[in-house]
Amino acid sequence: MIMAGKKLKIGIIGGSIGGLVTGIALQKSGHDVTIFEKTGEKLKDRGAGIVLQQDLINFFQQYNISDIESINVPIYQRVYLDRNGSKIRIDNTEQEMTAWGTIFHKLISYFPEDQYKYGYKFTNLSQDKNQVIAEFDNGESETFDLLIGADGTNSTVRKSLFPQISHHYAGYVGWRGIVHETELAPNILKEFTDRFTFYSMQNSHILCYLIPGNDDKVSVGDRRLNWVWYWNVQEGQEINDLLTDINGVKRSGFVAEGFVKPRYIKAQKDIANQVMPSIFKELIGATTNPFIQPVNDLSVTKMYLNRVVLIGDAAFTPRPHTASSTAKAVDNGVSLCQMLNEYPDDMEQALAIWEQPQLHRGNYLKNKGITLGNQSQFGISSLEF
Repeated sequence: MIMAGKKLKIGIIGGSIGGLVTGIALQKSGHDVTIFEKTGEKLKDRGAGIVLQQDLINFFQQYNISDIESINVPIYQRVYLDRNGSKIRIDNTEQEMTAWGTIFHKLISYFPEDQYKYGYKFTNLSQDKNQVIAEFDNGESETFDLLIGADGTNSTVRKSLFPQISHHYAGYVGWRGIVHETELAPNILKEFTDRFTFYSMQNSHILCYLIPGNDDKVSVGDRRLNWVWYWNVQEGQEINDLLTDINGVKRSGFVAEGFVKPRYIKAQKDIANQVMPSIFKELIGATTNPFIQPVNDLSVTKMYLNRVVLIGDAAFTPRPHTASSTAKAVDNGVSLCQMLNEYPDDMEQALAIWEQPQLHRGNYLKNKGITLGNQSQFGISSLEF
């Protein structure tokens, strides 16, 4: 609980992992927290794998949310293949792998149900030195001591604060897919089990690892294989067509499972058959509904303005090669809570001290992601920022 100063009334825009982590930390510190999620129902499993970084492990342990063994599938090697499927490099390294849905289900079950509001789409804000008012598209508004934007790369909160800042397309997408382990032949599954498997080709690469199953089980026979294939797509008409779903709707964040145009799925599977080692051909061939995420770059120069704060991908969207987007959001939220508790009667000082290391980490991950991505996708070995 907070030791001094008043209890803050805090609103969080965005009910995904970053918003929930921040909400839990603040609520457990004694603050009055409400999370506003724009969708009208519980967020669906996005089918994406996550590398379980130490920030998230520490958070789960600190708040006794779940034992780590029940949410992760461990890997013990990084294996790199050549075109024939032969192992050209093996690194003995242990990592924990999980899934977006698994983490989300644990967090939302932990956060008070009556303080998580569905169907509240944030539209605008106004603030002065004492309060901030959030407005929603249902005509409602609410006043807070602090408003937190945890609403992702396309953050409406960020647009309200810094309308000149937007994300930039990096020139390639991640084709992603999920396959239940029972849907692969045993000899193929064996090649992916206990491993983080990579195959690199000219201006592209693919990776795969096991994650918890649809019901979040981690036992053998219940798990899924998560793969990501980075593929260059030209800006303009080419990417616009790819991100237009089967209903003719242009998507900006991702084209979900079941909404990618069949002709693009067929074309990508044909490419896989031409360029992939056999185990990746089998994996992609077994994927019924792959989905697409464009790779974007986004960064801010400030993470707060008066009484409004940006966290997670709303402030920095690092490229996925860093495997740190979720961990960064956790650090943003937990550190914010710590500073508010340390300076309970001086919010400006708390936010100023909180912001500097978060900006440093965000910029480091941005630059690291750009370097890694441009090396693999465009053959660029060094960059000037």
